[in-house]
Amino acid sequence: MNWKRFTLALVSAFLVATLYDIVLNAVVLRSAFEAGAQYWRPSDELNRLIPLGWLSMGVMFLFFGLLFVRAKGRGLRQGLEFGCWLALASAAGVAGMATLVPWPREILSGMAVQQAGNALLLGVCFGWLYRDRAGT
Repeated sequence: MNWKRFTLALVSAFLVATLYDIVLNAVVLRSAFEAGAQYWRPSDELNRLIPLGWLSMGVMFLFFGLLFVRAKGRGLRQGLEFGCWLALASAAGVAGMATLVPWPREILSGMAVQQAGNALLLGVCFGWLYRDRAGT
Protein backbone atom coordinates (compact mmCIF):
# COMPACT_ATOMS: atom_id res chain seq x y z
CA MET A 1 0.00 0.00 0.00
CA ASN A 2 1.28 3.43 -0.93
CA TRP A 3 0.74 5.45 2.27
CA LYS A 4 1.92 8.72 0.74
CA ARG A 5 -0.66 8.51 -2.06
CA PHE A 6 -3.30 7.24 0.35
CA THR A 7 -2.74 10.24 2.62
CA LEU A 8 -2.82 12.62 -0.35
CA ALA A 9 -6.12 11.13 -1.56
CA LEU A 10 -7.59 11.15 1.96
CA VAL A 11 -6.65 14.77 2.70
CA SER A 12 -7.82 15.88 -0.75
CA ALA A 13 -11.16 14.12 -0.39
CA PHE A 14 -11.66 15.60 3.08
CA LEU A 15 -10.86 19.16 1.97
CA VAL A 16 -12.99 19.02 -1.19
CA ALA A 17 -15.92 17.45 0.69
CA THR A 18 -15.64 20.05 3.47
CA LEU A 19 -15.84 22.87 0.92
CA TYR A 20 -18.77 21.13 -0.76
CA ASP A 21 -20.54 20.76 2.61
CA ILE A 22 -20.02 24.42 3.47
CA VAL A 23 -21.40 25.64 0.15
CA LEU A 24 -24.31 23.19 0.20
CA ASN A 25 -25.36 23.80 3.81
CA ALA A 26 -24.53 27.49 4.22
CA VAL A 27 -25.62 28.71 0.80
CA VAL A 28 -27.85 26.29 -1.11
CA LEU A 29 -29.79 24.84 1.83
CA ARG A 30 -29.60 27.82 4.17
CA SER A 31 -33.33 28.54 4.11
CA ALA A 32 -34.21 24.88 4.74
CA PHE A 33 -31.95 24.78 7.78
CA GLU A 34 -33.28 28.10 9.06
CA ALA A 35 -36.87 26.86 8.63
CA GLY A 36 -36.04 23.71 10.62
CA ALA A 37 -34.14 25.55 13.38
CA GLN A 38 -36.19 23.85 16.11
CA TYR A 39 -34.52 20.53 15.20
CA TRP A 40 -30.95 21.75 15.77
CA ARG A 41 -28.82 22.31 18.83
CA PRO A 42 -28.26 25.94 19.88
CA SER A 43 -25.72 27.76 17.67
CA ASP A 44 -23.00 27.94 20.30
CA GLU A 45 -23.26 24.18 20.90
CA LEU A 46 -23.23 23.44 17.15
CA ASN A 47 -20.11 25.56 16.71
CA ARG A 48 -18.41 23.85 19.64
CA LEU A 49 -19.12 20.42 18.11
CA ILE A 50 -17.79 21.22 14.62
CA PRO A 51 -14.40 19.58 15.32
CA LEU A 52 -16.19 16.38 16.33
CA GLY A 53 -18.12 16.45 13.05
CA TRP A 54 -14.88 16.91 11.11
CA LEU A 55 -13.27 14.06 13.04
CA SER A 56 -16.24 11.83 12.27
CA MET A 57 -16.06 12.64 8.56
CA GLY A 58 -12.30 12.11 8.54
CA VAL A 59 -12.59 8.69 10.17
CA MET A 60 -15.40 7.71 7.81
CA PHE A 61 -13.31 8.79 4.81
CA LEU A 62 -10.33 6.89 6.21
CA PHE A 63 -12.28 3.63 6.36
CA PHE A 64 -14.01 4.10 3.01
CA GLY A 65 -10.64 4.96 1.46
CA LEU A 66 -9.15 1.82 2.94
CA LEU A 67 -12.06 -0.16 1.52
CA PHE A 68 -11.35 1.26 -1.95
CA VAL A 69 -7.65 0.42 -1.65
CA ARG A 70 -8.24 -3.08 -0.22
CA ALA A 71 -10.67 -3.80 -3.07
CA LYS A 72 -7.81 -2.85 -5.40
CA GLY A 73 -9.73 0.02 -6.92
CA ARG A 74 -7.70 1.96 -9.45
CA GLY A 75 -8.36 4.87 -11.74
CA LEU A 76 -11.02 7.49 -12.07
CA ARG A 77 -13.65 5.16 -13.56
CA GLN A 78 -13.41 2.70 -10.66
CA GLY A 79 -13.30 5.60 -8.21
CA LEU A 80 -16.54 6.98 -9.66
CA GLU A 81 -18.15 3.55 -9.54
CA PHE A 82 -17.09 3.13 -5.91
CA GLY A 83 -18.40 6.61 -5.10
CA CYS A 84 -21.72 5.86 -6.81
CA TRP A 85 -22.24 2.70 -4.73
CA LEU A 86 -21.41 4.62 -1.55
CA ALA A 87 -23.74 7.44 -2.64
CA LEU A 88 -26.63 5.03 -3.13
CA ALA A 89 -25.98 3.43 0.26
CA SER A 90 -25.80 6.85 1.91
CA ALA A 91 -29.04 8.03 0.34
CA ALA A 92 -30.74 4.81 1.46
CA GLY A 93 -29.45 5.42 4.99
CA VAL A 94 -30.92 8.91 5.04
CA ALA A 95 -34.22 7.51 3.75
CA GLY A 96 -34.17 5.10 6.68
CA MET A 97 -33.59 8.02 9.06
CA ALA A 98 -36.78 9.57 7.73
CA THR A 99 -38.70 6.76 9.41
CA LEU A 100 -37.23 7.75 12.79
CA VAL A 101 -37.13 11.54 12.89
CA PRO A 102 -39.80 14.13 12.18
CA TRP A 103 -37.49 16.35 10.14
CA PRO A 104 -38.78 18.31 7.16
CA ARG A 105 -38.34 16.69 3.77
CA GLU A 106 -36.04 19.53 2.65
CA ILE A 107 -33.57 18.80 5.45
CA LEU A 108 -33.57 15.05 4.80
CA SER A 109 -33.21 15.61 1.06
CA GLY A 110 -30.34 17.99 1.72
CA MET A 111 -28.64 15.41 3.91
CA ALA A 112 -29.05 12.76 1.23
CA VAL A 113 -27.54 15.09 -1.38
CA GLN A 114 -24.70 15.98 1.00
CA GLN A 115 -23.90 12.34 1.79
CA ALA A 116 -24.13 11.29 -1.85
CA GLY A 117 -21.92 14.19 -2.93
CA ASN A 118 -19.34 13.36 -0.28
CA ALA A 119 -19.29 9.73 -1.43
CA LEU A 120 -18.78 10.72 -5.05
CA LEU A 121 -16.02 13.18 -4.13
CA LEU A 122 -14.27 10.52 -2.07
CA GLY A 123 -14.44 8.06 -4.98
CA VAL A 124 -13.11 10.63 -7.44
CA CYS A 125 -10.23 11.66 -5.18
CA PHE A 126 -9.17 8.09 -4.46
CA GLY A 127 -9.64 6.94 -8.04
CA TRP A 128 -7.64 9.87 -9.37
CA LEU A 129 -4.90 10.22 -6.75
CA TYR A 130 -4.26 6.80 -5.24
CA ARG A 131 -1.63 4.62 -6.85
CA ASP A 132 0.00 1.53 -5.39
CA ARG A 133 3.75 0.84 -5.39
CA ALA A 134 3.52 -0.99 -8.70
CA GLY A 135 2.53 2.31 -10.30
CA THR A 136 -0.93 1.22 -11.45
